[in-house]
Amino acid sequence: MYPRWHTQGGPHKCLVCTLDPNREPRSALIPLPELPARAGELAKDRPIVTVCRSGARSAQAVVLLQKAGFKDVANLQGGMLRWRGEGNPVEGSRD
Repeated sequence: MYPRWHTQGGPHKCLVCTLDPNREPRSALIPLPELPARAGELAKDRPIVTVCRSGARSAQAVVLLQKAGFKDVANLQGGMLRWRGEGNPVEGSRD
């Protein structure tokens, strides 16, 4: 099962998707500059995948979350551009 990625956002937006094999993925759209202050909204006991358009901002988000004490954090390398380019499903697509 693929997570449902929501592609809405804009400049400086980073989607943070928390994964749990026993539940539906949850996502939070958090602007990268707000992430340090809003990291407390995320569960540290769940895996987190950060996503953005190209993978650059989400890579920065991984570093910020690790500094905030999150252990199981990953970046979707290549972002939504790569995800879509590989033909993976996207919910809420504007295509």
